[in-house]
Amino acid sequence: MALNVGEDWKTCRKMLIEEVYGKAEGPVQEFEIGVNKVFSKDKYETKQLKADELERRTFLDFIQAMKGFSTVTFECHRIRSEETGEISFVWSLNDIYKKKVKDFLNLALTIVNQFTEIRQCLHEIKNAYQISGKMVLALAKQTEKSVFTDIDQVIDKFTNNRQSYTIGGVIRLCQDLESPLKLLLELLQDVIDSGWTGGQFFDILHQKQQELVGDDDLYHHIIHATYKDCNEIMDAFIREWVRFTSTDSDPYFEFFIWDLCKMSLVKDGEKIDKENPPYLNSVNIQKLGHNKRSHELFAKRFVIAEGLCPQKYKSIVKTLVNIGKYKYYQEKYFDSKQTEEEDELAGLGTMEMVERSYTRNGHAILKLANAKFGLWNLVEALPSYFWGVEKNWIERFIHLTEDEDSFECMEIPTGRLGQNQLKAIFKDAISHSHIADNEFIKNFTLTIPVVDIHDFWHRPSNDLQRQKIVEMELDYATSPAFNLVYPPSVIEIYRGLFRLSHALRRCIFVLLRLKAAYRWSAMPEPMPRTAAKFPRIEDRTVSAFKHRLHHYEEENMALVSVIRFLENFYDFVFEYVVKKETYELVERIRQAKHIEEFVKYQQYYVDRIRQKSCTNDGNSKVVQKIWYFIRYANAFGRQEIDFEKALKLILRTVKSLKNWINARSSDENLNQLGIWLFGTNLTIHSGADNLTDLINNLRIDDLPRSNTSFSSNFSSESMKSETKAKRSILVDVKQGS
Repeated sequence: MALNVGEDWKTCRKMLIEEVYGKAEGPVQEFEIGVNKVFSKDKYETKQLKADELERRTFLDFIQAMKGFSTVTFECHRIRSEETGEISFVWSLNDIYKKKVKDFLNLALTIVNQFTEIRQCLHEIKNAYQISGKMVLALAKQTEKSVFTDIDQVIDKFTNNRQSYTIGGVIRLCQDLESPLKLLLELLQDVIDSGWTGGQFFDILHQKQQELVGDDDLYHHIIHATYKDCNEIMDAFIREWVRFTSTDSDPYFEFFIWDLCKMSLVKDGEKIDKENPPYLNSVNIQKLGHNKRSHELFAKRFVIAEGLCPQKYKSIVKTLVNIGKYKYYQEKYFDSKQTEEEDELAGLGTMEMVERSYTRNGHAILKLANAKFGLWNLVEALPSYFWGVEKNWIERFIHLTEDEDSFECMEIPTGRLGQNQLKAIFKDAISHSHIADNEFIKNFTLTIPVVDIHDFWHRPSNDLQRQKIVEMELDYATSPAFNLVYPPSVIEIYRGLFRLSHALRRCIFVLLRLKAAYRWSAMPEPMPRTAAKFPRIEDRTVSAFKHRLHHYEEENMALVSVIRFLENFYDFVFEYVVKKETYELVERIRQAKHIEEFVKYQQYYVDRIRQKSCTNDGNSKVVQKIWYFIRYANAFGRQEIDFEKALKLILRTVKSLKNWINARSSDENLNQLGIWLFGTNLTIHSGADNLTDLINNLRIDDLPRSNTSFSSNFSSESMKSETKAKRSILVDVKQGS
């Protein structure tokens, strides 16, 4: 999504305009009515005129004064303030008239002053035309036309087509103009004082139009005509964006989508780097977070100013941005260009045109992305790559990176050498799992976290991660084009679940290895070959073997319970929840007709996985406690802490997790997790020794086990040598006895 500049859009817009067009230099042109016409020398003696001629002359003077000319009846005085230096124009009424007539003409004087103030407002608006923008200039244009150009038609109405000029006509004309001019002047002053422009001004006009009451007058006409013009301007902005992803018809940043790479400003013959075109560098845009180094090139170039979006178009802002993004990426990354021809859009309303383009371009880019990335196959393959579901490459990877003869994991050098070694191991692990013929492996990268982050995805630690393959992160090398179908928010959840899956599997592996080590340590030393075929050796008896094995009985009992607990959590998340959701996703995603449907299904899918597996934000405590459990179990499995300490820490974590689940009995997903981890045994057992309490708290009813249980696979493969050795020892013992 493009960046939203927020509430400070006015400052940003001003700085962008100054950057594009330069700052205004030199003194601002002052408003003048016309110096050579203000003090007219066309005087006449009123005493010499008859009454009807005086009325005619008065009416004509009023008309000239409205047009800005000083006359005998209405005289304009140009005054400059000594303090501010500002110029003002004040009109006065000739005192030749009797009081009764003069009182009537004071209304005419008010009208003349209003005309002058309107002229001053229009001068200020047009003088700052770049800041005003097209829509406010449309108001200025309609005001000029109605108030100054078409005023003759109004005058004709009150003079019987210039046949009758009377004081009464002046009064009626003034009464007709008084209210419209007052409202118009208030609007113009508000526009200047508030800095309204673009869509913001559009909304003000819409509101003013809704408030119109009474008969049609000058003000009504200006509002209606300006609103129509602004509608056409906004429609032109939207049509250009929909057709070409361009804002060239918006020179003053009035449209609510700004292009920070104004290609129209590039000089003829100038070479442009398409990957790094010239960007506007306004300071306020940078402060608001616009990152020019962003990999999201569309978001890097286009900015949303929601404050400039009219209310009637608020609902389609996201749709318009997506249309632009689809067309932009089709051309940039898929070598395809979709341009709606004008005849295709003819007769379509704005909303209908936007909806049509959105549907068409969304479908087109989905087809292009499917052809480029193989989306349908990728949807099915991603769970196998990220989590090892069904195709268990993670197990193979763990075997390749753990030392069978010690409790240590593999160490690799830092830098490129270590990354290449890690890449080779990853490729080996993937190749043995036969995942989709390795079609997507080039897009995946394994990395070792530099620092363990303490949040609900990562096991807590305050230590810097050594360059050991204990914890891993899996990343999918995405491109901006791929981000359209798999946004970073989706991939990040995939990565978080991979880290959890890998940690669970490696911890189970380490615990099973320790369990096997206990059994091996109970076995006697290899029998030396002597002349006697089966000599009697005391430590090779069955009783001696059982005695040595009994030495680790408590550790073995704890290991069985802990391994089973971890397996149950893994099976709940990745076998029970993920497999079911993946199947439903594949069925749904193949019906997608629009790229947004594809993205929506993906986001919905990963959100449902997190919610149903209790790994979402609302259950952050659950995953945090699981990470603590893995941390303590892993430390014990690697003999980094002694048995008693590990037992105490694991028991404390289990009780805390049970408390959390029990306190939220109304949560159906947590209840389901509780059944998988503890069965019906949700009572907190305390009072006995730590081992007994742990076994009692972890004792569970039999659950339907997955055929792909990690410990089952490990036993079937890794324990073969142990089983074979055990059998040979028993044969030796039996034959010896």
